[in-house]
Amino acid sequence: MESLDFVITTSMSAFALGIRLREVGPLRMFNGHIGTHVGILVPIQFGDNDTLAIAEMLGKLEINPLSDYQNNGYLGKRIVCVKRFAPFSNLGIQNQVVDQIITWWLEGKKYDTAGMLRFVMPFLKEKDSNFYCSEMIAYLMMVYGKYSGFKDDNRTPWDFQCCTDLETVKGSK
Repeated sequence: MESLDFVITTSMSAFALGIRLREVGPLRMFNGHIGTHVGILVPIQFGDNDTLAIAEMLGKLEINPLSDYQNNGYLGKRIVCVKRFAPFSNLGIQNQVVDQIITWWLEGKKYDTAGMLRFVMPFLKEKDSNFYCSEMIAYLMMVYGKYSGFKDDNRTPWDFQCCTDLETVKGSK
């Protein structure tokens, strides 16, 4: 895994089951290989060590240890696949994206609860200044990677897991 790879994760929480129900229907909603959350790897320095952590929208933008998602079993949050977006391999673009993520993190970028709930309650108005997990990744792809494969930023983790424009990182599922 490398900086700015997309980490698609899942769990068996009630919220994750609801996401899978909407995305793949009742026959596959218990399939633990279907992603329900996505974050992006960012380089972080802990003491004297450089490491990768996951920047992810939870209650707000958080940067959490990658180990939070490794080896957590079927019921816990865990990685189902890692995807790479080719334009983010460019060092100049990487620096811009990481700077943007760190700025949002320091500002306390808020989670877009209304935007997420719009999937099941389309009458809700979302806040343009906030993101849910996959909305943040889609925004970064469109703004910094000039990606035109989405007509909007209204994407889900499953969209990223299935996206043929993203390379599946070797060793991930």
